[in-house]
Amino acid sequence: MHEKIKLIVYKILARSMCFIANCTEEKRAFLKSALINTGNEGALKSYLEFNTVLINHLFAKIIDSQQHSKPLGFDFIFETSHKIDDKDNSITNRKTTYYEIKLNSYMNNLFLLSFFKFSQFLYDINKHREFISDKTYFYNVYVDFIDLKRDFDEMERYKSVTKDNKQLFISNFPHTIPIGCKLKFLESRFKNTMSFKAEESFIKSINQKKVEDLYFHLSVNRSTIFEDTIRQINDQLEVYRTLKFLKSERQRDHTNDQFMKSIEMTMHKSLRVNFLGEPGLDASGLKREWFQKVILEIFDTEKNGYFKSLDNRKCWLKEDESNKHLTLGRDCDVYFIIGVILGLSFYNCVSSYIPLPITFYKKLLNVPLTIRDFREVFPQEYLYLTKINTMNDDELRSMDLRFEVTIISDDMVANKENGRMQMVKEVELIPNGSNVVVNSTNKVAFIKCYMNYYLNSSVNAGFKRIQKGFKFIMTDYYFYEMMSYHEIYQYYNDGLMDNSAVQEGMYDARYDLVKEHDIKLLSHVTKYMNDGKSNYDKWNERESMTIQWFWELMIEKTEEDRKSMKRYESCYFYKVMLFITGNGTIPACGLHVLELKITKLKTPKNKGATLYPIAHTCFNELCLYEHYGSKGVLYESIKMSISHENMGYGFR
Repeated sequence: MHEKIKLIVYKILARSMCFIANCTEEKRAFLKSALINTGNEGALKSYLEFNTVLINHLFAKIIDSQQHSKPLGFDFIFETSHKIDDKDNSITNRKTTYYEIKLNSYMNNLFLLSFFKFSQFLYDINKHREFISDKTYFYNVYVDFIDLKRDFDEMERYKSVTKDNKQLFISNFPHTIPIGCKLKFLESRFKNTMSFKAEESFIKSINQKKVEDLYFHLSVNRSTIFEDTIRQINDQLEVYRTLKFLKSERQRDHTNDQFMKSIEMTMHKSLRVNFLGEPGLDASGLKREWFQKVILEIFDTEKNGYFKSLDNRKCWLKEDESNKHLTLGRDCDVYFIIGVILGLSFYNCVSSYIPLPITFYKKLLNVPLTIRDFREVFPQEYLYLTKINTMNDDELRSMDLRFEVTIISDDMVANKENGRMQMVKEVELIPNGSNVVVNSTNKVAFIKCYMNYYLNSSVNAGFKRIQKGFKFIMTDYYFYEMMSYHEIYQYYNDGLMDNSAVQEGMYDARYDLVKEHDIKLLSHVTKYMNDGKSNYDKWNERESMTIQWFWELMIEKTEEDRKSMKRYESCYFYKVMLFITGNGTIPACGLHVLELKITKLKTPKNKGATLYPIAHTCFNELCLYEHYGSKGVLYESIKMSISHENMGYGFR
């Protein structure tokens, strides 16, 4: 009896969710407002979990029944989706990871459409209040078994012929799509664009009888990699800057449009990086290493000064008022080119750790900022503003606060005492702000102006140039529809997500992604190659002592580095991965998606020969010799290989 009552309650809840999902915009807005004001994390999670169970149950029923034409009502939803195993009387789920959910099996399912709409309803509420900080709660595991490309193509076709919303396309609900599926889908779109641009160049070379490059090439020296990158991208952008000037003068014509298409076509070809003086061929390894080294240069706050360091190991833009790199008359627009470099990395599916806070990516996608963003970027100033908000009139009067802030400029001026000193400048937050005293009446307005200045107004010029450069490369509108700011942050932050990336004291949260179970999982999915065959002739985890020692060292040394609070970029794990992959980045989906190979080298007959490992970064391949005297000998060999700045490609 109790189970029947529970089932009735579940059916009522499901009907209520369907009603909310399909009611008018006015009613839905009212309900959304009510939940925003009265809801909490526990309630939202409960609704979301129940909704997710219903979606998963329906997908499981679709797989089991193979009857996709008509929904069978609420009884269909709440029928069992499990079978009893007669051998041990245990319940076994029929879901199989090898099954592909066909488009026509869910496209016309109105129950699924309603539950996805309700999920969107909850997601919109969460965007306003952020009850649930971990956005992966909204992901649906069954999306892994859906052909997103076909789903998207059919959605585009459907939208072109009708404006109604009566069919379910998963692409309409990107918040439910796991980041791994999104990256795979976007990668296929980018590669299609690259192939199209290459075909265009090939046909053009035939028609015009001249050689056209099928790739966008960057040739750089290791010692001057940043300068060479800036110069070559700037050369490509010369035409673009000319067109921008012509547009401002309203002199743009058809010929200029052709020039614009030409420059965009070059930048949207597949990137190929060449290190001058080295014979390496770019099969992705050179791109990874190039981007990692360029990022290190860009965010070297002492050497270049394009960004400033924050207290949480992140970086932020320098204020426009004090930024010498924004001086008019420079030969190149450095911040625009930085945006282009970031765009090229995502477009070519190359990631590396970038020390920017999640607030930067919110601004990149034009997401409104909140006080939480200010606390993340300027934690000390946040405490200062919090204290001001609690002060009374007498306390505020004693501080003599005005609607202005003090900034320190990069420019140096002469001083009789010490010869040189930095300029200090007062900037008004509002017109005539230096004459407006902060009191209990206007202190909230002061706090808002203060936050807006440091997050937006003070860095607007530099940030807009980065954003424009990024969008110059990332022109695919669906990228902005599909990817959220926290997922882009995760992509460039070694897989760490917003709040989990907070680093307390000297501890680096990236260590949490390379724990023992993560490394063991990586060892299980790694391919062990011997004579071109996988797991051949005792070259595998179970039978090879060399492989066992290698993974034992990875676990032991990483744990030692974690406990000693060693900087992550100096730890054993990072250096080994840097040696193998070229940039040491942890993928956004986790270590297990790295397609590592460990290839066997025959041990030389000469007993005095060195047994140093060899890496082929283009293929994420590590070559180890078959036999080492002991785990200690293997460790010393690996340590010697990774301890030197031996990045480079040469014949051995």
